[in-house]
Amino acid sequence: MIDPRISIISKYVNGRVLDMGFCFGHLHEQIKKITDDVWGIDISYSGNEKNHIMGDVTDMKFENAFFDVIVAGEIIEHLDSPEKMISECHRVLKSGGILILSTPNKKSLLNRILKNYEHQWHKILFDEKSIRDILYNKFDVISFSHFPFTSASTSDYGMMRKVKTVFRLFLNIFTPNNFKEDMIIVAKKRL
Repeated sequence: MIDPRISIISKYVNGRVLDMGFCFGHLHEQIKKITDDVWGIDISYSGNEKNHIMGDVTDMKFENAFFDVIVAGEIIEHLDSPEKMISECHRVLKSGGILILSTPNKKSLLNRILKNYEHQWHKILFDEKSIRDILYNKFDVISFSHFPFTSASTSDYGMMRKVKTVFRLFLNIFTPNNFKEDMIIVAKKRL
């Protein structure tokens, strides 16, 4: 299944892009297919690739106004202080820069039934109102979408992954949009 984040990201990627938390998942490789000027920051990175650094997204070592676009795929829910990440994004984005973030939907019926988002690494969960509230002082939301589970969103492997995938895809056919499992938000830096 195609990751719905890619179709949204591809509309806004332009210039220098920062992919936050790039080490896990396939999103980084997909962004690199869209543009050559991709940077990555991840607290667990241990390599030495150009433009990739180990670092904390709540205290980034980049200059002010360094990036045109920031992609934060499924990272904000892992932070003790997500508002610090939002402030750092605002600081390192150029004037008019774009922040694209995705996160599980706290109000998702499927997430509640399957307890998909209840694991040790999730510190805080968001619904549409709470994610808009955290962005309010620094960003203007220009696009907000709910989307269903994709197989790219899971860390399950083997037969259990296949069973869960089929079950979740079936249930999403009947799920109203605002109760879908994930959200993606596109916001423009407020001056």
